[in-house]
Amino acid sequence: MAGERKKPASVAQNKLVAGFLLLIALVIVIWFISPRASFMVGAGLTGIAWLVLCLKRPLWSFNVLLFMFLTIYTRVKLGIIEIEGPGNRGAVALCDILWLTMLIIWSARDFVVQSEFRLRIPVGKQPLSLWIMLPFVFLATVLPIAGIFLDAWPVSYAIPGLRQVQWASFAILAYSLVCSFGPERVLRGIVSTVAIATFTHTIYAIIQLGYSIGWLSRTWVILDDLFSKHNVSSWFYYPRLTGLLVNPNSYGLYGAFALVIALAIIFVKAERKHVVLSWIILICSVFALVFSASRSALLGLGVSIIMIICASFLSPRLMNRIFKVGIPVVITFFVLLKVMSPIVPVILQERLLRFIQVFSQGASADINAITRVDMWSDLWRIYVTKYPFGTWVPVSYATGSAVDSFYVNTAVQGTPVFTFTWLCFLYGAAALGWRSYQWGTVPLEAAIGLTLFGWSGMMAGSGLTLSPMLEPQLIVPFMALIGALLGCQYERRLLSCS
Repeated sequence: MAGERKKPASVAQNKLVAGFLLLIALVIVIWFISPRASFMVGAGLTGIAWLVLCLKRPLWSFNVLLFMFLTIYTRVKLGIIEIEGPGNRGAVALCDILWLTMLIIWSARDFVVQSEFRLRIPVGKQPLSLWIMLPFVFLATVLPIAGIFLDAWPVSYAIPGLRQVQWASFAILAYSLVCSFGPERVLRGIVSTVAIATFTHTIYAIIQLGYSIGWLSRTWVILDDLFSKHNVSSWFYYPRLTGLLVNPNSYGLYGAFALVIALAIIFVKAERKHVVLSWIILICSVFALVFSASRSALLGLGVSIIMIICASFLSPRLMNRIFKVGIPVVITFFVLLKVMSPIVPVILQERLLRFIQVFSQGASADINAITRVDMWSDLWRIYVTKYPFGTWVPVSYATGSAVDSFYVNTAVQGTPVFTFTWLCFLYGAAALGWRSYQWGTVPLEAAIGLTLFGWSGMMAGSGLTLSPMLEPQLIVPFMALIGALLGCQYERRLLSCS
């Protein structure tokens, strides 16, 4: 009705947006006066704004942090600390600082503001799938830390173990949000954040494509040059694209993950606005898969789709949806390939062709596959002769060799027992996802459940030739979905008891 007063939440939201716009305007004004001062003032005011956002709008701050982990985690660093180990170690990432700040503020909210929201840890009666997942998280945390005491490795080698605590915290954060704000708002925010992040990656990837085929000058990819300049290792192999990530394999894996969530929303009869978002994600993810030319991403995607198809035999509802929308999805996929084919460089087409040849002719059809097999054989010999009880610290740190297989990585680090716990972790995640798909009270919960089910297959498949569990832009949303679905199950238990 005309003249109707806005809801208090809407008024507060508008004030928050207006505050951020005023902050941006203030920084711009100061920049005209003194660019150096504007940077200092901008950084300080942005920090204050982040503190206020975390304190007043937990759901917003979570989605902002999730977006940053999906896009700029590897690129934006506040400094470098000299520590031991290969690669770009010792970087202090902006996202890590924001995560730690948010965790502290959320922990202290009960003492600062009166709110129903608070951090909650899943305790009490929890599904069996959660207990199946815990051994891997425990070993992944403890092994590197124990290694520095028992094998005298450098202290900094324990950091990957602490990282597992950080990744697991996203499950607790998402669980807490669902218990406070309800499943629909939290899941809608996650889907929207993934859609925006995927679109953002695509925009920058198109810029990289324009440079690689000669349409744009080098200035357009200055972000890549800056990363290469300030890091020991870089992986910009044009015409393979990376988006805002820094490795084409990472971009390809992200594209495969995004494609799974798009298919899950399409297969579940979600709301129209979510379906529109899913088609945007699908188009962008196909672009990522084609122009990253990541064979590991295609392998993981294949395993994921096979798992979903096999599971459909247990669910007539899913089978019917696959038959109903599967043909339009396949047609869209081939139309996109046809549209992209004129600008796909020959070198990428040949790379994808060799991927098919490996399946028909074996590893000898591709020099890259031969190199990986030889590397895995060497690492296994090192494990048997030198580390029969495992390296405990990450294998690349102990041996100085890259390990393009999470199966080999876990087996050499913590013996095949560690690999078994990882597979149990994926099984537990898949079981949680499938249960949420079957029993979800809202369509979006069913879609996210099917997504987690498919993502578990993605991890298992791509883990053969890469280490997706070590990719922040993958493991963070993976853990967030686990926590969110645990929260959904908790909410269902409360409803059933009331």
